[in-house]
Amino acid sequence: MFMQKGKSSRSGYPAFAGERVSLAQALANGGGRVAGRWYRTFMSDESARVPILATQGKDMALGDWVSGLLSAEGLGWILSDITVHAENRLHGMVPEEEILVRKETLRARRDVLRGIRQYFDGQGFLEVETPYQVVCPAVEPYLEAVSAGDRYLITSPELHMKRLLVAGFEQVYQIARVFRGHESGRRHLEEFTLLEWYRAWSVPAMLMEDCESLVEGACRQVGRPAPARPYERIRYRELYQGVTGLDPFACEKDLAHGRRLQQFAEDTGIAGWMDWDVHELIEGVFARVVEPTLSGRGAVFVTDFPSWAAVLARIEGSGDEAVAERFELYLDGIEVANAYHEVTDPDVNRERLRDCENRRTASGIGTYPRDTDFLKALEAGMPPSSGIALGMDRLIMWLFGLEDIRSTIAF
Repeated sequence: MFMQKGKSSRSGYPAFAGERVSLAQALANGGGRVAGRWYRTFMSDESARVPILATQGKDMALGDWVSGLLSAEGLGWILSDITVHAENRLHGMVPEEEILVRKETLRARRDVLRGIRQYFDGQGFLEVETPYQVVCPAVEPYLEAVSAGDRYLITSPELHMKRLLVAGFEQVYQIARVFRGHESGRRHLEEFTLLEWYRAWSVPAMLMEDCESLVEGACRQVGRPAPARPYERIRYRELYQGVTGLDPFACEKDLAHGRRLQQFAEDTGIAGWMDWDVHELIEGVFARVVEPTLSGRGAVFVTDFPSWAAVLARIEGSGDEAVAERFELYLDGIEVANAYHEVTDPDVNRERLRDCENRRTASGIGTYPRDTDFLKALEAGMPPSSGIALGMDRLIMWLFGLEDIRSTIAF
């Protein structure tokens, strides 16, 4: 039983006082005094949803918080001795369907996170927590951090988690809140949840297997058919050429190819491209033209990115054939994960960080202080490792077929 006592609310509605049972208990016991939210034809609390045939004693509006006596009548239920404790002031503003979808989504989010933790526990991973306020928040050219006094809120826990690899923790994961300024839209939030994990002594193919298992488990949690395994794998260059007819590797180095890229951007109406350098233009065409073609292809790993897009990923090969050892996971066109075969050499890391700073400066974006503790840690030796970040909100968005990422969170 639940006990709750209180005074009348300032709105004039009586506070609840007395005993009640959950709706699930009332269903099992044949009735009882209950409380919950009213949804026009049924009543709901966190335990159950009960269709109501008839009400006695009070008119209620959609979303009101009410209590009353639930009792069986024939094959259905009636609610009597009703008290309204708080009216739904959003009535008429928030559709009933949206309220219900949001509740189901948040429950599914809880279940999916629980399943993720069970998966990593079974794989022998250690769940960790790293600082949210850091000196160096971003190592990618275009990420904008949110300031927090003389520090910044993390855009990713990447650098601290790599320090744990150096310290001897060979399999670590984290479900972190991360913050990125000026990111908003149907698939972007300034504050969101990132699942990030690292495997020492591993290659990216092992992370692909992790992704397939995690997505399969999430689908099972919500009753959605999972994509067939193994997922399709396609190289960045092959995908780009197949959609645009352009070779992104050649566009960077060959003037004629670069002009074709500029013409393609103009023909497809990509705004602002004239202010972009060739790398930004290649990436802009990929985001606006190539990515949308993945929407009907189910689960796809895009692999072997251009070497200039390596960030902190290793580079394989040389010359025109050099590729970054990284992949991205797309689910029906939604990018949900980004993985690297990590650079472990401290000198190469310094070089990549300098390149990032130069690109930010060239684009008119400010740079951030370097994480000297991270660079010192690399001097002690980081094992060969692979790491990946997966956007939880986008995964939930895909699982439920939602059009807006804001529908996956409570606020």
